[in-house]
Amino acid sequence: MNQEQREYTLIAVGYNCILLVLALAALSVSGWLLLSGRLFSEGIDATFLFVVGLVLAFIFSICPAMALRAGLLRDVRELLKSAGEHAVDARPQQEKAWRESHVH
Repeated sequence: MNQEQREYTLIAVGYNCILLVLALAALSVSGWLLLSGRLFSEGIDATFLFVVGLVLAFIFSICPAMALRAGLLRDVRELLKSAGEHAVDARPQQEKAWRESHVH
């Protein structure tokens, strides 16, 4: 995975996380209206807010669902795997440098 693909993957993950938070917030508004009983006691305004919350939750969850289907998690797994390999490769060099700097 080259640098451009890594940057794209990180941007896509951040974007999809923001959309999921927005979808959960919209869904929680609808759930709150339903569970608190205000959906049936407040009239048409609460019904409208309930429907808008569900529609927004659906709209905000389309892009993350498509990203999961396209294999974004596979790309994230490869990114983490390559980062782990680089960390393992760098550790012996860091230890050797530390020993050389502290040996008199």
